[in-house]
Amino acid sequence: KTHGKIGFAALAQTIAAKWKVLDPELKKPFEARAEIERARYRKELDAWKKVQKEKRLAEQRAELKEIREQQRLEKEDETATEETSAVTSQPSTLEGDRHSEKKAKEGKETDTSTPVPMTEDKRAAAPKAEAVLSASSSSVTKRDNQH
Repeated sequence: KTHGKIGFAALAQTIAAKWKVLDPELKKPFEARAEIERARYRKELDAWKKVQKEKRLAEQRAELKEIREQQRLEKEDETATEETSAVTSQPSTLEGDRHSEKKAKEGKETDTSTPVPMTEDKRAAAPKAEAVLSASSSSVTKRDNQH
């Protein structure tokens, strides 16, 4: 806190008082040196600020790149999820696949209704009316013959 017998505040006041009364010719070399140092300081400060600005911009670009990459991945995941759900909810017919691809390209919602297959399932088909009539008439005839 103290410099010899005098404190820092008192020392600064003493130097300031002597500087004010000093002859301007004696001040010139100190002022010239101060101007040189001031210019050097400003130059170094500007260079430092430029480097800091470039670092900050590089960090922001990296952050933005990371955010965009994350958004791209999320969008891919959403698209893959939508495609997976569209594939599992629709039958695997050529017409249905073309339809869902077209809708996906257009960015519209896919049709979730189930199309009727074009082939006839013989196991589930109801018997024709003629077959029913002929079978029932033959059973009636057999019954009549037994009595």
